[in-house]
Amino acid sequence: MTASLPNFQQVPHHPIPTSLIWRNNRQIYITGPSAAWSRTKFCTWPARPLSSAERVVAQAKRHPHGPLWAVLSGRHDCPRHKDHGKATMTSVLETLTNQGWALIHNAGFTDGSDVDYRVVERIASRYGTASDRDGGQAIWPVTPRKSGSTDTFSVRAGEARFHTDAAYRAEPEQRFALFCVRPAEDGGASRVLQARKALSGLPAEMSALLRKPVWRWIPPATFGGEPDIPRPVSREDGRIRWRVDNLDVDSSLRSVATDFDEHLDSHPDAGEFVLGTDSVLICDNERVLHGRTWFSDPRRLILRVRLVIR
Repeated sequence: MTASLPNFQQVPHHPIPTSLIWRNNRQIYITGPSAAWSRTKFCTWPARPLSSAERVVAQAKRHPHGPLWAVLSGRHDCPRHKDHGKATMTSVLETLTNQGWALIHNAGFTDGSDVDYRVVERIASRYGTASDRDGGQAIWPVTPRKSGSTDTFSVRAGEARFHTDAAYRAEPEQRFALFCVRPAEDGGASRVLQARKALSGLPAEMSALLRKPVWRWIPPATFGGEPDIPRPVSREDGRIRWRVDNLDVDSSLRSVATDFDEHLDSHPDAGEFVLGTDSVLICDNERVLHGRTWFSDPRRLILRVRLVIR
């Protein structure tokens, strides 16, 4: 296969789900069970503990027309690879710094049916302190259990537009982790978009309005609580908070919100990929927006852990 694909590099790695697909604009990369291919980026999954010279589990090169991409692999609970979890953590943190999100495959917390919550807690604790503020539990199941179109994303099927978690709180958690137990059979792909790219190229008037503290959100009924005071969407330091479905603003701002939401949804730099069983997405909740494509499969199950880092 690789012989017919010039400029591709093949390296051995641990098996990972063949369903993982990364789509960036018109380019599609698929990782298979015995090799990884990419015309402009290359990733390695060592089949042995990392040496001192190999400080990362995955390496990636920046493509001039797409975001830095890295897929990180390594079981956090594997006793034979005691340094593997540490190397994976280092790589995830480096990738979070560079692009705002990172993936871990073969994390070792589920087989698609049973879940080892101790492993979930252990992995999450490496990237922050778990928060149980919304819902009263740190590990929140994101799965369809309500059917109302106005119910919050985590309890219903369907699409989730680009947003940041807990935009309706005074201090949203700085990171979150999504642990995939079972992906949907009919969609539900994850979407990510860096804030700096989302905010670039906007009309000057829209940019100015997004920086003003005039945006207010209503907490979802599932979580309750009083509405926060008005806040800016974007800040000078690059941080962002956003969610379109529970905004509490007047008609003039509602029009701006609709235009901004459409800008995000159609953004050419938005990434889309399927998070497979036993995979984890770690995301910077202040510098990356995330969402999902439409799905209806009631068996889809993602475990969300919001993380505080300061």
